[in-house]
Amino acid sequence: MRTTVGAFMAARLTVMCVYIIASFASFQHRPQVRLMAGLIFISLLIWIPLYFEIVSIRAKIAVAVVGIVFEEASWILAYGPWIKKKLSLQYSTAVDITHEIDRFATCWKRIEKAVGCFLNKLTHAFNFPTVECLH
Repeated sequence: MRTTVGAFMAARLTVMCVYIIASFASFQHRPQVRLMAGLIFISLLIWIPLYFEIVSIRAKIAVAVVGIVFEEASWILAYGPWIKKKLSLQYSTAVDITHEIDRFATCWKRIEKAVGCFLNKLTHAFNFPTVECLH
């Protein structure tokens, strides 16, 4: 499980670094992109308890649910159409949220695979029938 969570966190850290680097190049989207990078950093902290063996499987499932919900809420918070007014932005990426999703499509596929492997290991811990996560 540690390997799966580590791969997931490495992918998220990479996305966060891309956001931070991109924020220096695009002053128009800087506040929004840095907000998303900050939210990704917070989400990385949420996943840390999964590394410890003293944390029960049920607690790990709860942490995973909280982490996934927080990450989805982060997208809504950072790229929702109302954020332009809230941050007093002249420019916003909220106009075309599908563009943001398409830009990171390849990275997100890898992240989804890592989450899938993690959930597969959790179901394996409860002896549910599973399929192999790596094909």
